[in-house]
Formats: sequence, structure tokens, C-alpha cells
Amino acid sequence: MKKFLITALAAVLLLMSLTACGGGTAAWDFDGKRISDNGLRCFINKRGTYAFVESFEWDLSDGAKIVIPDQIGGATIFSIGGFFGTGVPVQAVAESKDADHAMFSPYAKAADTKYPDGWTVERRVIFITIGKNVRDVHLQSAGLFRATTETSGVYYAPVYHFTVAKENSRLYSDNGHLYKTESGERMELPYWDSPEE
Repeated sequence: MKKFLITALAAVLLLMSLTACGGGTAAWDFDGKRISDNGLRCFINKRGTYAFVESFEWDLSDGAKIVIPDQIGGATIFSIGGFFGTGVPVQAVAESKDADHAMFSPYAKAADTKYPDGWTVERRVIFITIGKNVRDVHLQSAGLFRATTETSGVYYAPVYHFTVAKENSRLYSDNGHLYKTESGERMELPYWDSPEE
């Protein structure tokens, strides 16, 4: 029995090492190579076959449209957000040259209220169109902020409205919400009609 367990463990370890060396989407394949195109910044794996979206450029407007294509630089975009290096999670973020990242979710208080004193929270809808290859989405809910004076400014709270390509077999959208096809489970993201409390 002991010999069988040792053999089984060795087989599992061998399988894991083979997957790490040959699997295109293994987390540890993403070693920091980046590519930027049309406002998207993506990590690409060592073989140049798979990519995930790290960030996208946002002009802070309400109703901005972001398109996640099927490929970037010849690599298949399989996720929005993902895992870098040895499995460090990376949530995709909205970026803007006109504002800085907030360190907390702007949904801490209801939209259009002050937080903290002198700072206004403004919800802005971002329409995201997802291609046929995306299978998972990890978006950061913290927004962006821009100071107008030393004691006041605006927090821009992105809320997302999704459209998914009909050819996508893993995800679908309904009324802007994103669902997993296999389970029918709605993904927990900051949607335009149900912001985090």
C-alpha cells in the first residue's frame, strides 16, 4: 500500500510538472511580458499563445465603450484579470491619464454622496464587449480619483455593463450582467443596477 501511494504521488507530481512546462494557460507561464494595443494592456505567456487583460484605458466618461478582442499580438485573450508569476492574482483595472487609483471601493457610500467630506462619488457606466475566447473575469471595483483642491475632489466609480459574443461557450450576458454558462451563476461584479454596498 505504501509503495502504491508513493507511486501515485510521483505520478501526480510528474503530471503537474508536465502541465507547467506545456500548458499555455498555466498561471506560472505569465512571466511579465506585456503588450499594449488600442487602450488594452495584457500579460502574455512565455509561448506567446495566451493573454489576459491587465488594464484598459478609460477617459472617465459615462457610457465609455471597451472592446475585448479575441486576440492581441497573435495571443488568444482568455481572461480579464488573471494570475501572474507563480499564481499571484491580478484584477483588471480601469486606468486614466487624468486620475489616480483609489485604494478602496467608491461604493463605500451611496452614489452621489460625499466621501469623505469634500469628495464626491460619481458612478460612471462602462460598456464592455467580450469576445468569444474569454472564460473568466476578475475586475477591481475600486475606482479612480481626481483632486480638485487639497481637500476635495471626485471619486469615479466604474460600474460595468457586459455584452458577450454569441460564439462564447463559457460566458453569456443578460441585461448587462455576466453569467457562467455551465452553472448559470451570475458573476459578482460592480454592475450598473446593483452596486456593492
